[in-house]
Amino acid sequence: MRDQQFDVPVTIESERTGRRLSVTRTVQAASLLVDRWPDEKRGPKYRAALKAM
Repeated sequence: MRDQQFDVPVTIESERTGRRLSVTRTVQAASLLVDRWPDEKRGPKYRAALKAM
């Protein structure tokens, strides 16, 4: 995967409630999905995001 910057950053809430992360690059987003996404949140939308990588 080529690392590219997003035109508009994506903000997600971290596992610590209230803490937000600003995702600005494709490799950063992929790393979050693969390594840090909570198991209980790995539903259809999660699988669609993985497919898009």
